[in-house]
Amino acid sequence: MPPSLTIVIPTHNRPQLLPQAVESAIGSYASPSEILVIDDASEPAVNEVALQQRFGSQVKVHRNETSIGIYRVRQKGCELASGQYIYQLDDDDRLAAGSLDIAMAALRAHKLDLLYLNVTGFGERGDYFNRNQGVALERFMALAQPMELAPELDYLTNACSALLQLAPSALQHPLAKKQLWLEVNHVRNLAHQAAYDGRDTIDCAREARLLDELNDCEFALYASCLVKLGFHRARFYLARCEGQRYFSSGQSNHQQLEANLMLKKRFYGICCKLSSLKDVRKQAKLALAQVYFNAAWDALKQHGDKSAAFNYLLLSAQLVPQLKVFKLALTISFSPKRRNKARFYSQ
Repeated sequence: MPPSLTIVIPTHNRPQLLPQAVESAIGSYASPSEILVIDDASEPAVNEVALQQRFGSQVKVHRNETSIGIYRVRQKGCELASGQYIYQLDDDDRLAAGSLDIAMAALRAHKLDLLYLNVTGFGERGDYFNRNQGVALERFMALAQPMELAPELDYLTNACSALLQLAPSALQHPLAKKQLWLEVNHVRNLAHQAAYDGRDTIDCAREARLLDELNDCEFALYASCLVKLGFHRARFYLARCEGQRYFSSGQSNHQQLEANLMLKKRFYGICCKLSSLKDVRKQAKLALAQVYFNAAWDALKQHGDKSAAFNYLLLSAQLVPQLKVFKLALTISFSPKRRNKARFYSQ
């Protein structure tokens, strides 16, 4: 009989931290479950025999001989999972004891499609993370208009609109049926394929980096407009805050804006093509216009590139004409031109 739950743990060169993640995963759920480790070309390779000797046969390892990045690793984990439900745990993080027992019960009892678990940071930068996470989550909840289903459990009635504006860390760790994971990933892949239509050249390495950067945020956004989202306020997910994140490090504001622009362009593009997303087209259009506006401001203030600023402002105005666009156009016109060495976003 297949397990009810698969906990997927992507890993890359974390031999000391991985066992801690596995141990916490086992302690998070009392019923028999599958712990699926996706080894993304670690050196040395993850030792499946050693993990099974320590934790039992429920631990399985799939190895990629060549690194494919966190975006594709998470999708591979969904495809290979045997469980009816899937939860993804980063290799340097942990789950609180009994957390997925509570989460699974809440998901089923309230007929939610997907349940996000709140997060708390630990480690040398844990306090800093928790302060910022708390502010971001408070802002998000004000936008998401939660409806309380039970103590510490909410249904996010306006999740898509909220996620188009910000995606706090607590909205990056979902529990859902395997079929739902596959369906959301299918729509994401359609958006990515559509983005390549008519393009002559593609910087594959850059595209892959951006996909990895926005992976969890992108999944949350697509899921929010396709299914019913819940949020458990208990801090069940423990995020390590010691200056290391899987497949990523601190990105500059410019790179974050570039990733955000790619996400919103693809999301708006697929909203215009799929009838299942027609109800959020207007919101997606407004969000993309705002990102173009932000890119124009960044091009002017951070890099002094008036030409790029005007180009982004024009794209924003073509989507949604607004008074602030006209005001920024005047600011650009009367700003001194500075030498620019930055590489700007794909338009």
